[in-house]
Amino acid sequence: MSEQSPAEQPIEVILPDGRAVAVKPGASPFDVAREHGLEGLDTAIAARVDGVPWDLHRPLTGPCHLALIQPDDPDALEIIRHSTSHV
Repeated sequence: MSEQSPAEQPIEVILPDGRAVAVKPGASPFDVAREHGLEGLDTAIAARVDGVPWDLHRPLTGPCHLALIQPDDPDALEIIRHSTSHV
């Protein structure tokens, strides 16, 4: 039996409701939210990974706590300003 390399091992993600889920390496917050039915995905502007703002499509890099950032979140305006500065 072959063991999985660290790059192939599932990543444990703690969701806002406290559930721990295992996701495939390379999964993004968007992927996790869609797969596990997180409320607010349709209006989320970003994610919060271990308390740090995180792009919804940026791959997760290890075990973490995940939440979605909504437009009324205190960090939302700064994220929107940063994103639009690249346009």
